[in-house]
Amino acid sequence: MQELEIVRGTTCPLHIALSGEDGADYVLAEGAVLLFGIRHVLGTETVLVKKSTASDEGGYVFDIRPEDTVDLTPGDYKYTVNMQTGNDFYPVIKLADLKIIDAITKKGDGE
Repeated sequence: MQELEIVRGTTCPLHIALSGEDGADYVLAEGAVLLFGIRHVLGTETVLVKKSTASDEGGYVFDIRPEDTVDLTPGDYKYTVNMQTGNDFYPVIKLADLKIIDAITKKGDGE
């Protein structure tokens, strides 16, 4: 999976498209959700950002809001995406790199 970059304290919709082994679009079963999580250090239990989505309109979107990342220190993180059906969890993206970068301009700079 490609590394993601998020500018700290900004809105960042993350689009995920699922496909089956045959390459066809995969639609989550009723009641299933995708879970997105960010951790600072591999192996820690603390999830710094957690989002879920069940939308299937052209893929799935995790709505990362400014308040989700504004307090994160710029640097390297890891993220995962899992599918939850009932009490079962299945990895979609097992582990990938995420970089939080600082904004060059900040709210109020142009005022």
